[in-house]
Amino acid sequence: MTENFYALLATRFGPHGNTVAIETPAGERYTYAEVDQETARYAQLFATLGLKPGDRLALQVEKSPQALFAYLGGLRAGLICLPLNTGYRDLEIDYFLDNAEPGLLVCAPERLEAATRLAAARGVGQVLTLDAHGRGSLYEQARAQPAEFPTLEMRGDEVALAVADTGVGIPAEVLPRIARHVTVVSPD
Repeated sequence: MTENFYALLATRFGPHGNTVAIETPAGERYTYAEVDQETARYAQLFATLGLKPGDRLALQVEKSPQALFAYLGGLRAGLICLPLNTGYRDLEIDYFLDNAEPGLLVCAPERLEAATRLAAARGVGQVLTLDAHGRGSLYEQARAQPAEFPTLEMRGDEVALAVADTGVGIPAEVLPRIARHVTVVSPD
């Protein structure tokens, strides 16, 4: 049996496929079946971009349904997701790119120039955008993908999430795994 966190969630979706899972203040609604389809599109996109299980996906984006779909799609594809605070400055982002070595960085469109410069300096080959309304190059490319993706098998000892806790200033080194699915980045 897989221990992929997305697979665990998806087992709960089945009986509620037509039930609304997400509703935004703007009135957007997504059923559980649509969440499954959207996350499949993002997982397929990540695979199409050449990301492999165990690769890192850095997300410095505002909260939106599409940001959640990207995160869950990353889990489906076996990626290690690194959500980054939107308040991080270039120096902090540079640190994370250097230490986490993501295969893809997703940022707000207004950060694209700086993010591309930082990514190029750290060997991150791909930078896509996603704005606060869930639109951008990541969204556009995901929309072109099929709404089906086989969730990858994962073992319980494989990392799925890297948590960044910067405190003040430059974050410290990545600590060893402390839980089955979480790696912590801490200033201590």
